[in-house]
Amino acid sequence: MRPSDDQLLEAIRDGSRTAWGDLFSRHADAAWRTAFAIVHDHARAEDVVQDAFVRAIRAAERFDRSRPFRPWLLRIVTNRALDVLRHEQFATPGDIDHADVIQSDDDPADIRGAIARLGSDRRVRLASNSACSKRE
Repeated sequence: MRPSDDQLLEAIRDGSRTAWGDLFSRHADAAWRTAFAIVHDHARAEDVVQDAFVRAIRAAERFDRSRPFRPWLLRIVTNRALDVLRHEQFATPGDIDHADVIQSDDDPADIRGAIARLGSDRRVRLASNSACSKRE
């Protein structure tokens, strides 16, 4: 039987490096997708995810164990990604024009371009909605 996130967090508090790796493996993809949707750079997204996991583990004592871990982690990822954007003064294009609607048969490059034209607030909402819809 696979341990719950709560059990893994408890093991991490007790010093288990294996539990940390298991928790990371379980949530890394969703965390990376969230970070990438905001920062639009593979390396920066990886840095954001690593930093967010370290921050989450350090703040594990403050985590409300009656709630699911993933949304809490993804909020940390989102906040960290926004911090990176602010720190690097990353300029983002304005919001997408309402006439530029994404169709399901659009080329993935066109979709990525449309997402890139979104303001950071709208990318955050898109990433949060996407990550939450892909829950285990």
